[in-house]
Amino acid sequence: MRYARIVEYVPQQYEDRPVADLVLHPRNPNQGDVGAIATSIDAIGWYGAPIVQKSTGYILAGNHRVMAARHEGAETVPCLVIDVDDDVATRILVGDNRLAALAYMDDERALELLMELQATGGLPGTGYDEDDLDALVRSLQPFDLDELAAQVGDPVSGDLDPSVSVRVPPDVFAKWRAHVDTHMGDEPAAFAALFD
Repeated sequence: MRYARIVEYVPQQYEDRPVADLVLHPRNPNQGDVGAIATSIDAIGWYGAPIVQKSTGYILAGNHRVMAARHEGAETVPCLVIDVDDDVATRILVGDNRLAALAYMDDERALELLMELQATGGLPGTGYDEDDLDALVRSLQPFDLDELAAQVGDPVSGDLDPSVSVRVPPDVFAKWRAHVDTHMGDEPAAFAALFD
């Protein structure tokens, strides 16, 4: 017989809290688009709840939603108040946005949904506007290689050679430029000389 694994949950409860009393986390590394969130709230209303640490009152997830709620003039919002120590709170603060960022958008499915919404009332509340939708449509169209060739011309020698791009501190870049200068400005020759 198989038993379902019991998931340990964090002690939590929903509370309506005054927006003015909610404390934005001073160490929040995420930079959200408050204007886009406010537009979404205005278009479809508030849903979900910010996660607030019981002991500190800090918002662990939903800082920008609360900022948008303030912008929209909300007096209270529902919050999920959790009883966790500072270590777990920091993990939630960092992990909530990072885990969402690890996801990817299925552009074809998104386009299908957005086209349905556009036909039945527009895009408000989605985070997309008409320009975004046009860019998405263009990104999913196959390349016309003949048109591309007409725009950029025929390939020339070296076009298909591999390239290397590396971020380096300014002092390393200065040393590289000096090294290139010893090879009459010929970067490929300077690079090849590193391996002689």
